[in-house]
Amino acid sequence: MLQAEVEDAGSGGSRLMNRPIVKNFNYSVQPVPAKDHLELVTNNTAELTYHIFDVVGSNVKTGTRNTEPIDIRELAPGVYTIVVYPENDKQHSLKFIKLK
Repeated sequence: MLQAEVEDAGSGGSRLMNRPIVKNFNYSVQPVPAKDHLELVTNNTAELTYHIFDVVGSNVKTGTRNTEPIDIRELAPGVYTIVVYPENDKQHSLKFIKLK
């Protein structure tokens, strides 16, 4: 549990409280639509894995984030969902379009 200093409206001062510090992580993919490669953009530096699902829910690609873009050349044209599983945050789902 982390401590955060918060303002106490009743006393006009501040005090330490045992509350978790919540970070706001952002996730996006680019370019959309994509042809050959997809870049996962996030301000979260923790280890994460991803799964790419087609429109019928089949897992068509799995990997871990690194500095290289995700190669999507083997995917058929269509709409896909990439689900990101960070080790320090909840999962996030993003849609993208794969062009021919």
